[in-house]
Amino acid sequence: MNEIPKGWIKRVESLAMGTRDASMWGAFPAFPWKGFAEVLGEILGGAKLNISPGKAEWKSGNTILSGMGRSPLQLAIELSPLKGSFSLVFPSEDFSKLSSWAIHPDAGNEGFSDPYLQKGFFRYLTAQAMTILERIQAFQGLAPKLVDMPLAKEDGYSIDIAIEHNGETVWGRLI
Repeated sequence: MNEIPKGWIKRVESLAMGTRDASMWGAFPAFPWKGFAEVLGEILGGAKLNISPGKAEWKSGNTILSGMGRSPLQLAIELSPLKGSFSLVFPSEDFSKLSSWAIHPDAGNEGFSDPYLQKGFFRYLTAQAMTILERIQAFQGLAPKLVDMPLAKEDGYSIDIAIEHNGETVWGRLI
């Protein structure tokens, strides 16, 4: 009786297991969440933040903004030299709470009430976050840039982002 060599099975199995780390399996690529949160917390006046990814999934165009409130804040970002862009989206209410953490500890959950100030501060914090990304070299070889581009309500991949501070959580979304 001839025995079939089984070494090839182990080789195929190890290759298949190695591909689980590839983004095609739906996992968010490794990102230094803790280091990013520490530096962002320093910018927000020493706030102790915990930032973590939430649900990552494909969404249809009519649900891409579900859970983001009535008039969410949105900024588009490019990672040069890559083509295309992604958007950072926050519900106005959640961003108001986040901005209150930066304004003053006694501000409670009251951030900027004026929509223009809120949008300006959102742009400022996003620019600061992009500077942090470059500083910690999260995306080596890629340069983040803000671009003026409205969010297209089309099918897309989204990743919810949780930002926690003193037992409170606000949510944003990368699309």
